[in-house]
Amino acid sequence: FIPIWIIVGFGIIDGLICKTQHISRVLSWFLTLSFMVLLVLRVDCGHDEELTLQVLLSPLVALFVITMGSLMYVLYGNQIGYFRLTDSQKNAGVLYSLAASCVLLLSGIFYMVHMRRPNDFKIRVVMVAIAPLSVALMGLGAWAISRDEFERLLQYGGQSSVQPMKLRLEIRGWTTVESKGATVIPMFGEVRYEPLDPTTKAKIVELCRCCACYPYEDEEEGMMQSLDYPMFSDNVPTLRIPSSR
Repeated sequence: FIPIWIIVGFGIIDGLICKTQHISRVLSWFLTLSFMVLLVLRVDCGHDEELTLQVLLSPLVALFVITMGSLMYVLYGNQIGYFRLTDSQKNAGVLYSLAASCVLLLSGIFYMVHMRRPNDFKIRVVMVAIAPLSVALMGLGAWAISRDEFERLLQYGGQSSVQPMKLRLEIRGWTTVESKGATVIPMFGEVRYEPLDPTTKAKIVELCRCCACYPYEDEEEGMMQSLDYPMFSDNVPTLRIPSSR
């Protein structure tokens, strides 16, 4: 288990010092480390009475909730048009969802039998079948993503795609605004995204309040109409109109 400790430690250090990861990803590394420490205390140190199965599995439950929330955020973002998933990424998302459903079903069975081995033979067969099925679905989803990333590697040479940033004219001059681009999401690889159209913002938010957490394009027309042109032209010399002599 030494390589696992090294990977988890490197992930935590990279998230805290280098700050190249999202806060939810750093929290996932901490939850994984917590589970590993509790497992060592229970198995190697003999703290069976203090560390019950509920306490031992609590970091995994929290990690599963974060994973499910991230998965729902990406899939629903693709449905409303924020994320632009490829066919392989969509198929991987469906496979991940099926695997998560199997894990939920298996967890429910464990909860029903009070974390003990069930006496019914049929329940044992179902539990034995669900566990490898969930792992197989996760593996198929990861294989679809790896195939997609390999094709992108052959096409672009392993470099991230360059996306031109959008400019907006303000009183202080030109400034960049959030526009379409690409980001790397765990379990999905490089995902393209594009802010939603502000004209459809009110319509989408009325259908689901959760859509308000997705970025939208800035409404530039209202901002440009509210600017005082003389003051604006004084701050931007290139827009000054030369006086006729």
